[in-house]
Amino acid sequence: MSFDDAVVLLDAALRSPDHPGEESAMFRAELEGEIARSRRVPGVKMARDALAFADGRSGSPLESRSRIIMWRHGLPRPVLQHVVVDDHGHVIARLDFAWLEEKVYGECDGAVKYDELLAPGQTARQVLMAEKHRDNALADRGWRQVRWMGPDLARPKVLCGRIQQALAGSRRPAA
Repeated sequence: MSFDDAVVLLDAALRSPDHPGEESAMFRAELEGEIARSRRVPGVKMARDALAFADGRSGSPLESRSRIIMWRHGLPRPVLQHVVVDDHGHVIARLDFAWLEEKVYGECDGAVKYDELLAPGQTARQVLMAEKHRDNALADRGWRQVRWMGPDLARPKVLCGRIQQALAGSRRPAA
């Protein structure tokens, strides 16, 4: 198994089934123990490296692969599944990727979000409109967005360039 495939698998395995956006610390500890006991098994170094990189907060294989690409292209490590609340403490959004200092967030979605993952009775249009309201609420709080989909991962330099541009844009002095 490749490093990338191992990270995708481990991210999914570490995802807490009871608490979306959180990692199972108990399962991570079990995996670390198993790897420590297998120190002479071929491939254990890659498994150890993949587990060190893995993060159960990653919400999908697309998010996992995006994170690997960002790392390989030297982008700053984002916070995963960052929750943004309004002035009254109500959740506005859970962001796939957030660079807090720069107030930049990344969202990666597959088409599955607009068809297979719809709640009963929900339409793709309703999902899209809710997404627009959420994006406006985030923009009102100074957040800037970079959005991508699965096919964008085939052009990692372009994707990472867009993210880097958004991150650098937040550091420019106001005109």
